[in-house]
Amino acid sequence: MEPTIFTLDDLGTPHTEALGWQWAYGCFETFLWENDRIVGLEWHAERLLFGCKNLGLGPTFPPEEAPARILAALQGYSGTTCRVRIEAVLDDAGFLGAGKPPFAMRVGGRLARWEKAAESTEFSLKVLTDPRQELLQPSPGYKPLDYAARMAMRNELLRRGVDEGLVARPDGIVIGGLVSNLFVSMDGENWKTPTLSSGCLPGVTRQILLNEVEEISASAAEIRREDLREATSVFVSNSVVGVQPVHRFFYGDRSWKNLDPAPAEAVREIYSSAFV
Repeated sequence: MEPTIFTLDDLGTPHTEALGWQWAYGCFETFLWENDRIVGLEWHAERLLFGCKNLGLGPTFPPEEAPARILAALQGYSGTTCRVRIEAVLDDAGFLGAGKPPFAMRVGGRLARWEKAAESTEFSLKVLTDPRQELLQPSPGYKPLDYAARMAMRNELLRRGVDEGLVARPDGIVIGGLVSNLFVSMDGENWKTPTLSSGCLPGVTRQILLNEVEEISASAAEIRREDLREATSVFVSNSVVGVQPVHRFFYGDRSWKNLDPAPAEAVREIYSSAFV
């Protein structure tokens, strides 16, 4: 299936030069359409609209209609697994020599069939030492479109065989992954994830694991970079992969340790059984 672009408002489909480009002014949400449902849809819609409000953007439809409009747009893809990216953008058609200011906000999406990768047995996480991480702003509570710096750093890691990078503030407080939230355990039973005051994104999967799953003992707490050396099991989470156990943890170019994936895999099984 070729990527499909659709609109959620009455302004017509956003032009592809705006939709999906990291320099655009706006915010976005990414998630899976799987088993004819979206896990945490209301939270995704709430975070998207929170971003719109903070950026001074206003959808043309009543905010409470956002979940229903998203579901309506995806009804034609019943029985498929698709990666969906919903964006609210200031669609400046003037870049293409058309339209007149003031340019309108548009809310639309890009949908593509997504084949789940085989479960990784070698997922690796590296504590970033790159000084560029200091340029990564703490999350404002939503996903701004400018993710270019994060993606560039992650692509460099992937080329070196590392799957995700871990960001910490200059004072040593851990924020989370470049594109994920972090959970760590010192005993294989109790899990900690950085607090929102650290600057981490209030991830939807993070919220579910903290608030919706009684079988998982998880709480938000301040985590310092040096605390990570005591971790015995680690996983990262987001709304596309769900729960991803970490098998190898890199502290520097040559310092690393193997982690016990079993406790994290148990969390993944509980999450998948309840929500996927």
